[in-house]
Amino acid sequence: FMVMSAIVNVEDVSGTFISLGLFVLLNFVGQITHLIFLILSLAVLCKNPFRILKYSFPTYFISFATTSPVVALPKAFIACDEYGIPKPISRFVLPFAGTMKADASAVFIAASCLFVAQQQGVELDAGKVVIVIILTFAYVTALPNIPSASVVAVITILGSIGVDPNGASLLYAVEWINDRLRAGNVGLSHLYCSAFTYH
Repeated sequence: FMVMSAIVNVEDVSGTFISLGLFVLLNFVGQITHLIFLILSLAVLCKNPFRILKYSFPTYFISFATTSPVVALPKAFIACDEYGIPKPISRFVLPFAGTMKADASAVFIAASCLFVAQQQGVELDAGKVVIVIILTFAYVTALPNIPSASVVAVITILGSIGVDPNGASLLYAVEWINDRLRAGNVGLSHLYCSAFTYH
């Protein structure tokens, strides 16, 4: 009902759906860019960054399906064991990363704030963009691993920069795919973080 009420209040439906499609594309490109940086983190250490990918598919798909990378931690432990990461490292890094590492969510939160402001025709100066970035970094360290928690952070940040947070209700129309993309990427991120710590 939240999605329907947001769509009913839109004056230009086709333009809004085109904007939402471009927003999902932006989020997808952001997640792919994040994955490239993860791969580069091992490449910098002169290690094969693709070797861990063959062990990471169960972790990715469980994170994707449940929208919570913490649920995939048991499969991540198995993946790290098969990759050859010593248990003391993986058993410390994975839970720590599970509670503190939400960089894929940071991409979504910042992009969502800018998207909603753009949809409402609000000009954001450099100071407000810096506030969005600072609050995003603060939120992702305390963000719970539950589905759609990022939208709550978006609403709070929008209120902090003077943008009407009711425009964020439109994000729920595409949240199901964005949340899954983020969760899968964060699941991979945990494995790469463990591999980086090991090497």
